[in-house]
Parts: sequence; structure tokens; C-alpha cells
Amino acid sequence: MGDHLQIMRRVGKVLIVVGLIDICFMVYCIANGKGYSSSLNIFALADGIFLWRGSM
Repeated sequence: MGDHLQIMRRVGKVLIVVGLIDICFMVYCIANGKGYSSSLNIFALADGIFLWRGSM
């Protein structure tokens, strides 16, 4: 596997984790009636999956 694919997979894994953490925090805030503003959740997860699969 090329070096660039290894880097993309690593960055993809990080984005997936960040996206999942942000989604969990969003659900927590909604369940407790707290304010929440972030645009990372779904976009970070989707971008992480695409990078992990090796596409840009």
C-alpha cells in the first residue's frame, strides 16, 4: 500500500472517531435540553469514511 493511502486511512480513522464523539455529544445535549452548535458531526463522519476507503 502506498504511503499516501496509509496517511489517508489514518486521517480517516481520526475523523470517524471525532465525528462519532461529536454525534454522541449532540445527542447528550438534545436529551438534556442544552444548547449545541457544531458542524463536525455528520460531515466529519462521512469524510472520515471516504478517506478510510481511500478516496478523496
